[in-house]
Amino acid sequence: MTNRFLEQAKLGKNQWWRYVIGTFLVLLFFQVIGFMPVELYMDSANPTDFTAVEWYEYQVNSDYISLGLDKNMGLTMLILGFVIGMAALLIVYRFLHKKPLLHLFTGYHKIRWKRVCFVLVAWGSLCLLLLFGQLLTSPEDYAWQFDASKFIPLLLICILMRRSIFDLGIKLFYWASYAFLKYDMLLCAHLVAL
Repeated sequence: MTNRFLEQAKLGKNQWWRYVIGTFLVLLFFQVIGFMPVELYMDSANPTDFTAVEWYEYQVNSDYISLGLDKNMGLTMLILGFVIGMAALLIVYRFLHKKPLLHLFTGYHKIRWKRVCFVLVAWGSLCLLLLFGQLLTSPEDYAWQFDASKFIPLLLICILMRRSIFDLGIKLFYWASYAFLKYDMLLCAHLVAL
């Protein structure tokens, strides 16, 4: 699978300047445009009403509560930057490099959903097993505080952001491209696996 995945790096347009422009565009969308909602949300807190100590605490801890803002909305605004950066990466990959989006995720002709489900069940089972083990050994460390109005938006955020921009951008896009440029498939297979 790894060779098949890295061999796909040879498809599409692979000139060096496309990577420079693509990196610039992704960083522009991710860092500038993606974090504009965070700045707008921060402006809604009316920063002139806060002391220097409160602003320092926010900057050190990213503590929206200290500014009187909803922490879930703050998290949503932060993650929105990653969503916009990921969308920029997909657009660059598809239109600037002329590569099919499927090749960014798998080396096969289709996504192998049985394998995806198997991994989700395996990791989910392991996480639940470890959680129950911790509950049995130290139940005083946990408190039941379920609130559906806060849980459901966070669950949606987790589901939507399972693949991060780092995984897609660095591990897949750039290392596979490195394999194309250097033709060292074994090295790239190990780097992608890291």
